[in-house]
Amino acid sequence: MRGSVYKFLSFDGFRDILENRRIKFSSLNYWKKNEDINENYVQNILEDKNEFNKFVKKCKTMGFSDEEIWIRIYEIYICSHRIYAFCTSDKCSSRSKDMWETYAKGHDGIRLKLDLQLFEHIKKENKEPEPVCDFVNYGDGFDIDILYEKEFKNMIFRKRLFYNKIEKYKVEKEFRCTILDIKNTDGLGLVMMFSDPDKKYDLKYENLNDNLKHYFSDEGDNVEKDCYFLNAKADTFIQSVQLNSHATEEDERKVLDICEKYKLKYVGKAKTQNLL
Repeated sequence: MRGSVYKFLSFDGFRDILENRRIKFSSLNYWKKNEDINENYVQNILEDKNEFNKFVKKCKTMGFSDEEIWIRIYEIYICSHRIYAFCTSDKCSSRSKDMWETYAKGHDGIRLKLDLQLFEHIKKENKEPEPVCDFVNYGDGFDIDILYEKEFKNMIFRKRLFYNKIEKYKVEKEFRCTILDIKNTDGLGLVMMFSDPDKKYDLKYENLNDNLKHYFSDEGDNVEKDCYFLNAKADTFIQSVQLNSHATEEDERKVLDICEKYKLKYVGKAKTQNLL
């Protein structure tokens, strides 16, 4: 994997990467775009009664048993609520004013040029389950049929459902790395361990949240907003650092000090918000 991508972030986020030697992956559930049906759509099955009931009905039409439906609910939960992403963009969208404003906190933002080898490093250090790193596809269609395939293929599921956005966001030209956090699950053996045997494979939406809690060892609904790839050695993969054009002299001094400390290439402020 050769080439470069760009990461827009705040000054604090930039400093955190270097001082704590870690990269923050954010839960897709926390920053979903409600108007984008392609952005982590499957969570709606677990959060909307009508969508859940339609899903159960379709599964039964496809010949799924109640047990198989519950297994698929479990898999959907893991792959929607436990997916974390580190998002970057390619060279074209690094020239976008919107990217600075939205992802770099406007006036105190930083733009990092990253070597794509960073993602090979992440994949090497996280083999189980393997991270998925790829460009996002843009379009207004949505492939929901994968939810009803008899054989659940984790990698294919993630590529189809978490690497798609509507055409509106094409300017971002996003390159995304996702990881699956399963450290607090009760294993992927999918053993149903409900306290009341009569509620086993209960497919009523009203009982969904209570039943899901039985799959997780200690946290119930408290899914973390962020998780971190530790020992990231990110400074090794930072090719250059650029500061937002609106930054103050004090902001620039802070960035220069950090670049000097970690021997990073500083390329100055963006001349305008549109051109780097």
